[in-house]
Amino acid sequence: MFEVIKQQKPKSELNEQITVQTKSGVRTRIDIGGKDANGKIDLVELKSSPTAPFTKNQKKAFPEIAESGAIVKSRNKPPFEHLEEIPPTKINVIRKEE
Repeated sequence: MFEVIKQQKPKSELNEQITVQTKSGVRTRIDIGGKDANGKIDLVELKSSPTAPFTKNQKKAFPEIAESGAIVKSRNKPPFEHLEEIPPTKINVIRKEE
């Protein structure tokens, strides 16, 4: 799926499995994150079925990331820097059709 999204966003620099922490301290991993040529951030969560649930931390973190952003905890995940602040960003959820 990562390769499909890369093809859909050819001008974006993307990476997989980016760990972030919200201001309240909740950590979660985002499946795909990146920035376009203008620096706009895109965060994508992939789910394997139409009914695949969110993890406990995803349920807590995703609304908080949309409202107040998060801090990148991963290292070596360009275009993101370790401890980079992500501004409030909605996470796009893509569910695999059965």
